[in-house]
Amino acid sequence: MRLSFFIYIYIYTYVCIYHYDGFIFLFFFFCTFLPLKKFSRLSLSLSTIYINNYTHHTQTDKQRIMMDFRTSVFFLCTTVTILSTLCAIAGFIPVVSLTFPFLRFHIQRSYRIAFFSACLAFIYRIGYTLKKLTQGGGGGGVTSQEQMRKELNAVMSSNGFQLTMFSMMLAFYSRPIIIALFPICVPALYQWFTIVHKIFHSEDGKSLYTKVGMSRIFSFLQKKMHVAMSLSALMEIVILVVVVLEAVKRRSLGKMFAYVMWLRSRYQCEDNTVFRIKYTYYNTGYYHKEAWKSLNQNLFAPLTSKVPVLQRLSDTIATAFTQPRRRGL
Repeated sequence: MRLSFFIYIYIYTYVCIYHYDGFIFLFFFFCTFLPLKKFSRLSLSLSTIYINNYTHHTQTDKQRIMMDFRTSVFFLCTTVTILSTLCAIAGFIPVVSLTFPFLRFHIQRSYRIAFFSACLAFIYRIGYTLKKLTQGGGGGGVTSQEQMRKELNAVMSSNGFQLTMFSMMLAFYSRPIIIALFPICVPALYQWFTIVHKIFHSEDGKSLYTKVGMSRIFSFLQKKMHVAMSLSALMEIVILVVVVLEAVKRRSLGKMFAYVMWLRSRYQCEDNTVFRIKYTYYNTGYYHKEAWKSLNQNLFAPLTSKVPVLQRLSDTIATAFTQPRRRGL
């Protein structure tokens, strides 16, 4: 019964994405624990209402509402990332976990699904970027090889590639580090909201999406994107503390060394896109440099200013994660 239900969910999701707007299936996700018959009746009723409403749209509206395959992939991946993150966080909240025990029992699973779904979107974008390179024109010889190498270096220093490495390192950690979900959930939320806004926003203000204030929320998030990205950079640095403590406790320095090297590469990242969204200001490297500068001035300095040795140590640590290397990637 449960298996047939999920098959039904998958088929219905596919139909919604490729024939309607792909947004309504979020409601069906929350109906996962309804009996199959009740869900079938409910979804059939909603489908009838929705399709009747859809027939009144103009051809332009229908083209706007339709998703292409690439958009659908990012929409599904970011949706799963956001929902899995919420489930993992809810599993740690006593009140929620006692009310819904399955959340507590599946924290590890939700935690890993969030990373894997984000990885799928990152790898998908890297894949079609590389496909463009292989299909691109241009003459052969050294010039094209140098251009290819330059493009490959750009891909390997992109947010997508680096966050894929980040996800693979932390998804298989010995225990879930919930704050590690922040750097992938924040851009996933922005990507998801961007797709939904593009589909449902109406300039005349007649759509339900605009009437309930979602357009204003989207505008607010866009204005505060630099704050969100600064917090993401800060969380990536805070995770280093957890990784170091875990390494000392378990006497395993391999993961700590890998994370340190990964974190050092972040200040070199000049990419200002993640998934398919573009930062409103600056790039990833800028946010990491500013985060280390802020930590050194506001957190380390008050504690180490009276002890010159500690002050030099804190300056050395901050410099190690913000000073460009002599060689590129």
